[in-house]
Amino acid sequence: MNSRHPQWAVVSAHSALRLLVVNVEAEDADQSLAIAKQILAPVRGRYDEALIYVRQSGAPDSLTARRVQWTPRDEFSELIIR
Repeated sequence: MNSRHPQWAVVSAHSALRLLVVNVEAEDADQSLAIAKQILAPVRGRYDEALIYVRQSGAPDSLTARRVQWTPRDEFSELIIR
């Protein structure tokens, strides 16, 4: 999957057993929560959990990311991975 938006791009997306995992590169990784909400808006009813990993475009450390987890019960929570 390669969906482009002006400020971010989906690099890959995978799903299994009602879990969605999406990797995103963004010009501003601080917008990870807003990006996750845009990605999930049309598909929320299909999944029990979603993990959206947002990495800063061009960042020297490709392991640094923000993970936004979504569940119907807890909604959105964000974790910074360094």
